[in-house]
Amino acid sequence: MPKTSKVGLQLFGAVALTAALLGVKGYDETTRYHRDSPAPQVRHVTQGQAAALGNAKWRLLDVAAMAHQPQDTPDRVILQIELEATALNAEGKYYTSSLPGFYMADKSGRTWLAQATKTPKELLPGVPGRFTLLSAVPTELVNQAELMLWPSEYEGRLEQGPVLRFDR
Repeated sequence: MPKTSKVGLQLFGAVALTAALLGVKGYDETTRYHRDSPAPQVRHVTQGQAAALGNAKWRLLDVAAMAHQPQDTPDRVILQIELEATALNAEGKYYTSSLPGFYMADKSGRTWLAQATKTPKELLPGVPGRFTLLSAVPTELVNQAELMLWPSEYEGRLEQGPVLRFDR
């Protein structure tokens, strides 16, 4: 076999093996991503009802515009959200120190962070505790934004796993 054919065949083999390696590696990464990042499992909670998520049962008490709105953001309304949690077991007490992911969301999928301004000192099994949250939402969406509750801030940021969406 001529030397140029031999070099050409070796070059073709190297390119083919490199392409195959990159294809297998890409497939593996994609499969691993989908396995480790589950799609959100949204459970709608009707108004006034409670639903379990993680180690607690959650109930939305009220969503209303804060009484004194800041003047520097006329295109946004600060919503005050009252949320009640009851620990289902001893692990539920950790929600006072390691907060769940609180977000307000509209029907099109846009989200706004909701910050806890008041949390219960202790969350004991069978004893309800109250969370007060604040969230800045665009003025035109005040009546459409709904609370979404993720088991942790991390899962909320990634929007993966189980989530409660409280209807208004």
